[in-house]
Amino acid sequence: MTDEKFFAWLDGELSAAEAAEVAAEVAADSELAAKAEHHRAFAARLKEAFDPVMAEATPAPPISTVIDFSAARQRRRGWLPARAQWAALAATLVLGLLTTSLFLERGTLTTPHGDQPVMAGGALGAALDTQLASTPAAGSAIRIGLTFRAKQGAMCRSFTQPGSSGLACHEQGGWRVRGLFATDGAPDGSSDYRMAAGPDPRLATLIDETIAGDPVDARAEVEARTRRWR
Repeated sequence: MTDEKFFAWLDGELSAAEAAEVAAEVAADSELAAKAEHHRAFAARLKEAFDPVMAEATPAPPISTVIDFSAARQRRRGWLPARAQWAALAATLVLGLLTTSLFLERGTLTTPHGDQPVMAGGALGAALDTQLASTPAAGSAIRIGLTFRAKQGAMCRSFTQPGSSGLACHEQGGWRVRGLFATDGAPDGSSDYRMAAGPDPRLATLIDETIAGDPVDARAEVEARTRRWR
């Protein structure tokens, strides 16, 4: 049983014959059965907690090219009232987690247990530790966007990868994912800092709510990496 086949079965991506075969194999393996139950329970808890928010009608914010980060921040703050902004963020975050929760354990994120936060691992954790927004890594599917200090003091970095974009902050000795949004395309190939927040206005809004001051420049980013993002 490969991880790819197991998660494809959980996602409902297999044919009827293949699904029946995997279901029988899972039923005969207590470890696989427990793993499947854990993922289903996690998705159900998220859905139950945020169904009321996702049911609310939320106007979509306008999407425009970001020319200046500070000016764009002020414009985005006027898109929605505070309650609607929270609803949009909560709904899109949960939707992203629900649609990618099974994918994430395949080496990108660590699925939370109980009250534990979602932490970046695998290729994403390595990219957040080492990659520079000013010098994208050749051949990497993960792109780092903005690097900045959060209001609470932690260093944070935005990122894009195939299927999702998000924001992670360096906490508890690793990268805690503050927000994750499902996308339908690959990361933007541009290395321009002004586009580093990505084309997704949901991510841009989350950054606005988290950032203290302005993003760090290329030199400060190198220094932050040397300090291991403290």
